[in-house]
Amino acid sequence: MRSDTHVVLRERAEALGRRRFILRYGVLGVGVPTSIGVAILTHGFQSGFALPGFFSFGFLALLLFFLVTMAPLLGYIWGHMFWKIADKRNDPPSGL
Repeated sequence: MRSDTHVVLRERAEALGRRRFILRYGVLGVGVPTSIGVAILTHGFQSGFALPGFFSFGFLALLLFFLVTMAPLLGYIWGHMFWKIADKRNDPPSGL
């Protein structure tokens, strides 16, 4: 039995459409924050988490690299995967 929350969330996702759902929740909602976090952790481990000079050119270059390459790719994969999962849950069982 589905909860009312699931039905409301599914209707909102359908209202957005597949492309906008993937862009909003995948690329912008998951890809960008994940890329920023990975860039911060990567630079932190390389610099020993020393605060002086943490936001240097190296960090900005690494952040830009992750935002340009990884955010769209990971976000698209995540958004597409969850759109497909939501679609399968919404389909009626076969054979009925």
